[in-house]
Amino acid sequence: MRTLSCMAAVPCALVLVGASAARVHAAADACRKTAAAVLRSCQTGARADHQLAQARCANQPDGASRRKCAGQAAADAKDTLASCRDERGVRKGACKRLGATPYHPSIDPANFVATIDNPYFPLVPGTTFVYQAQTPDGLERDEFAVTHNTRVILGVSCTEVHDTVTTNGVLTEDTLDWFA
Repeated sequence: MRTLSCMAAVPCALVLVGASAARVHAAADACRKTAAAVLRSCQTGARADHQLAQARCANQPDGASRRKCAGQAAADAKDTLASCRDERGVRKGACKRLGATPYHPSIDPANFVATIDNPYFPLVPGTTFVYQAQTPDGLERDEFAVTHNTRVILGVSCTEVHDTVTTNGVLTEDTLDWFA
């Protein structure tokens, strides 16, 4: 769900015009270049979040609190950077399956319906799906709430879903996702 949203948010902007060797080479590497750029962006965001966390830690009232906060900030940064690498692995796998050429699908709003009533994945506003699983980190609970909000993306009216994940009761993810 999030990977699909992320992939849609970072479309490949390369356009193949003409048949020069440089242009053909650039187009042939579009998927790899996109994956590398997204990895750099993810890593930059992780480092920025770490720096912000360090600044918050500096405001802790005592040395023990600052050290504990800094340790947590470092662990969080390490986890986020690992997630960046994992995402890159997924993108590289997609490049192998889809090919290296630019991915620029034609989105026609006429091909979408206003009501998401697929019997296998109905998104009825006001509905909340709850998923729970025991993980190595503890009990993970995912609440997937279909809101009454919509957003138009590329001319398509999309249904908003508020997705929250907790692990042992601690919030680990809080996102808004859009489906059509």
